Amino acid sequence: MTPGKDAKLSGVKLRITGEDASVGLYFVPADGEPVKVDASDLVVNNPGEIIAVIPDLDAGTYRARIITQFGSGGKNLKTPHSFTYSKDLTVS
Repeated sequence: MTPGKDAKLSGVKLRITGEDASVGLYFVPADGEPVKVDASDLVVNNPGEIIAVIPDLDAGTYRARIITQFGSGGKNLKTPHSFTYSKDLTVS
């Protein structure tokens, strides 16, 4: 991954929505604190695809994590749920 460039995530029920402060896209390093992507850097935010500008990350290995309250039928869930991609992402 290259900070400042776009990252594309594909899947099902990915839309990032909800009022909880934890809702968002994060890059989680192998060791350290997760880095939250600013909401203004979500270029595409659809149920099947998210495209976001990669924040200024230090070199290392990361995993993408989505926390959302997106639910079926256009209604938000009461509590957030999260999904962490199993593929390692590298910033060099």
